[in-house]
Amino acid sequence: MPNNRNMRHLGSAILALGVLALSGQAWAAISNTTANGGSIGASPPTYATQAVIGASGAITVNAGISYTSPTPTATGSYTLTFTLPTGVTLNGSASASTVVNTDCTVSLASGGTANSNFAAFTVTQLDTTACVVSLAQFGVAGATALENTTTINSSLNSAGFNVTSQVTGSSVPGVANEATATAIGAAASATALSFASANGQQNGSPAIDLNSPSLGTQWITGGTDQAFLDIGALSYGVSSTTQNAIASGAFTFPGTSATITLTGGTFVGISAVYLDGNATSGGTRCKSTASAEAAVSGSIAGTISGNSVTFTGVGANLGSGANPFVPANVGNTATEEVCLYASSQIISANASPFSSNMTIAPTTAQADSSSPSKLEGYVYNGLIQQILYSTNYAPYPAYIRIVNNSGVTVPVLAVVQGDGGSIGSTTVEAGLAPNSNDLVPVQTIITNSGATATNFRTAITLLAPSSGLSSCVNGAVSGVPGGSNACAVSISELQLSPSGTLTQLGSGSSP
Repeated sequence: MPNNRNMRHLGSAILALGVLALSGQAWAAISNTTANGGSIGASPPTYATQAVIGASGAITVNAGISYTSPTPTATGSYTLTFTLPTGVTLNGSASASTVVNTDCTVSLASGGTANSNFAAFTVTQLDTTACVVSLAQFGVAGATALENTTTINSSLNSAGFNVTSQVTGSSVPGVANEATATAIGAAASATALSFASANGQQNGSPAIDLNSPSLGTQWITGGTDQAFLDIGALSYGVSSTTQNAIASGAFTFPGTSATITLTGGTFVGISAVYLDGNATSGGTRCKSTASAEAAVSGSIAGTISGNSVTFTGVGANLGSGANPFVPANVGNTATEEVCLYASSQIISANASPFSSNMTIAPTTAQADSSSPSKLEGYVYNGLIQQILYSTNYAPYPAYIRIVNNSGVTVPVLAVVQGDGGSIGSTTVEAGLAPNSNDLVPVQTIITNSGATATNFRTAITLLAPSSGLSSCVNGAVSGVPGGSNACAVSISELQLSPSGTLTQLGSGSSP
């Protein structure tokens, strides 16, 4: 038997055969045993889901899909059929390819043209050495399954993109027919966008300080009140292991900036939120004031809307040298701190960490992949309750009722806001003893606060700072010990009419 056979020329077909590999690309090999004892193998690329979406399911499948026959005991021929997944077809036709075969020859028997779902080859065994049939790269249409993240594992599960191989019509001793086609892992997909919250330089275990002079308008961290808070960092980039639709290299986004949204937060009392993107400055991020942070090169001010904050132009704020969305920086990661700045209002509690997501065309939202989120939440240093309507109208005297069902002494402070905008504060209880109650005239509280009621009307926010209490900020004023969402300290308002009727006025949900 000569060492080399004549070079054989196959007709024009999209599935050109050859032992081919794309230079510079290495993939984890997937192999399995066929029903007739042969083996199959593929080196499947991982496509970016965004690339497949952008190409509407038209992708190029790399070389590497192959079938290795069992060792034959004599010469002969058989038909080898490669079949694409349901709904996937060959896309166009390829130029002619030349294949060197020393053990066998192959020729296209049927299919293998544009819009067909399979390619069947006649394999002629030339000697008693196992024959290896490999597919060159080929284009397909309809690979929309890869628009969702798919995987291929050792069992070649259905979540992957599988080509099947099957031998029929064999006259080769030792190479049996296969009643069932065998799957070959051909392609997988994953998002190209990397995004997660991260442990940054955040202030650990922050709380909202209800003590004077903060009165719920600042955070307390390390025993110090401050009007800013670093709640952690967001990390993002583009994976260098996900391929573009034509499998010629890593996928890169057509745009060079993204949008990040913080969700699930309550931003009452927050005047500004920034991403600190000063990647080269070193030192602590998040300046002590919003104006100082706004002056930081590369920082982005978020737009607060309801329970979310949106940052636009993310990535571009770092400059081309550090922007991970610039093609030259694919595989790099950027990390930016999330900085919150308080206004003069009482801050709303966020007991749960914030959620976050990132979008960049052409993709759907990439949610924070860390669970739980590494962004910091914060609660009150005690309890808080709003009384939305309260008066100092003498014919209808009103009283604040305070019930302390806790086992700790609790001080109670009041922030009073008149309807005309006048604001003041006062101490209501220097220390209400454990398991005791009190009744305090509203008129006394308003007078002592120094606030001016408008047409006798005010709103009162009552604060009960205590490290011995769990935060209760949901308007649960029933005070039932151990009850669902019950507060250990309950506060409400009672109003007495000239007729002697006592009415409990409605309280607002706490911020």
